[in-house]
Amino acid sequence: MRLAAQVYRAAIPPALRELLSEHGTRRVLAAITAELAARTPAELADRIGARWQHWRYRIEDITDPVAVAITLTRRGYHCPDLRCEDHVRLDTGQSCQACADIGAQITRNRLTAVHATDPALSGSTAPVGRPACLPDLADPGTFLPADPGDPPRLHVVRDRPPWCGRCGETDRMTELPDGMVARCPACHPNPPNPHRRIP
Repeated sequence: MRLAAQVYRAAIPPALRELLSEHGTRRVLAAITAELAARTPAELADRIGARWQHWRYRIEDITDPVAVAITLTRRGYHCPDLRCEDHVRLDTGQSCQACADIGAQITRNRLTAVHATDPALSGSTAPVGRPACLPDLADPGTFLPADPGDPPRLHVVRDRPPWCGRCGETDRMTELPDGMVARCPACHPNPPNPHRRIP
C-alpha cells in the first residue's frame, strides 16, 4: 500500500487529487494497487500522465473525479498479454499480436452474424473486414441502408442559391402576414419536408 501511495502522490495530478474525497482516494489507491501487480510504478505513472492529457485543460468538465482517476489508472481493456499497453507491447514497442488476434476474431464474428441473418450472403466473396451487405461507397453521397436488403439511397446536395435580401441572411426564414415564420421561397427552391414542423 505504501508503493501505491507513492504512485498516487507522484502520478495523480494535484488538480485532480484536490477534487477527490477521502473515500474516493481509497478507491483510487485500490485501483493503483491492482495495476501495480502487472506494471512498475514508472510504467503506471507514464500511463496516468498520458491519459491525463485529455483532461488537463478540462478540469471544470469533471463531474466524477473518482471515475476519472480510476480511468486514468486502469488498463481499461482486456488483453491476455500483460505487457500490452494501449495495444503496443511495452517490451518491444511493436503492435500487440494478441490484440490483433482479438480484433480479427471480432471481425470474423461480425461477418458470421451478418451472413447468418441473410442466407443470400453466405456465398459472398466480400473482402475480409467489409460485410457484403454494404454498398460500394465510392460516391460520398451514398447512405447506408437501414436494412441490408434495402438498396442504398443517393442523397443529392444542391448548391444553395444566393441570398435574396428579403429574408433573414443566416436562417433564410421570412415572416408571413399572419405572423408565422416560414422558409423563404426564393432562398429555398426545394419544397419543404411535409413531415417537419417549423415552430
